[in-house]
Amino acid sequence: MKGFKAAFVFFVLYLVFLLATIPASFVIHNIPLPKNVELGMASGSIWQGKLDTAQVDGILIKNISWSVSFSQLLTGKAAVDFRMGSRRRLNEPYGTGTAFIGFQGMGLTQTKLSVPASIAMPKLQALMVESLAGTVNLDVKQYVFDQPYCAELDANVLWKQSALGVMGSQFSLGDLKLNLACQEGNLAVVAKGDDKVLMLDVTATLKDKFRAKVDGKVKAGSEADKALMAAMSFLGRADTQGFYTLRYGS
Repeated sequence: MKGFKAAFVFFVLYLVFLLATIPASFVIHNIPLPKNVELGMASGSIWQGKLDTAQVDGILIKNISWSVSFSQLLTGKAAVDFRMGSRRRLNEPYGTGTAFIGFQGMGLTQTKLSVPASIAMPKLQALMVESLAGTVNLDVKQYVFDQPYCAELDANVLWKQSALGVMGSQFSLGDLKLNLACQEGNLAVVAKGDDKVLMLDVTATLKDKFRAKVDGKVKAGSEADKALMAAMSFLGRADTQGFYTLRYGS
């Protein structure tokens, strides 16, 4: 019996070795891809490889590399450490992290991403947003996927030197911070602003079928530009402390 177990373990490890040494280019060019995804030239193996470019929804990502963690396989979890872009190129996506899949689900851990805010412009033009500025940094300590959005989430977003253009006006919003968590499968967000520019205190929940609920308050800070101060009046009447109520959904 011991000999059979040893042979079985050897056979499984041998299969893993064979799969791991398959050229990455062979796999990438023989798997079906969504219409919004285009992959460039691949090198290396499935175990450890590189991809010169990838394009998702028109967003170009460069210099992608990955490495599979063999030790994680022994615990029933496949984990892949990845890197993309260059820290020096602020106008391109950059990130590092670990993606995993196992018996307890799939997700991300210790992942950091940095993208220029302007990358989201094609998705926001229908909302009369004419321009976006600043850098968005995402720090994911732990994320486990489940329906509708998550089983576990501990992450933060920092939009540095945020600004947007709407209807011919440019608004500087300072640094905006978001805390992301999971609440019964829903995405829970707490948003804070730079009090000198934008005093913001908002909680939001994104439920299934993209149903959203927003509740909070906002007020222009002492260093806010005139355009931002004037725009506040479109939010209705301020309370006794000068805050405007933000409320949407149920």
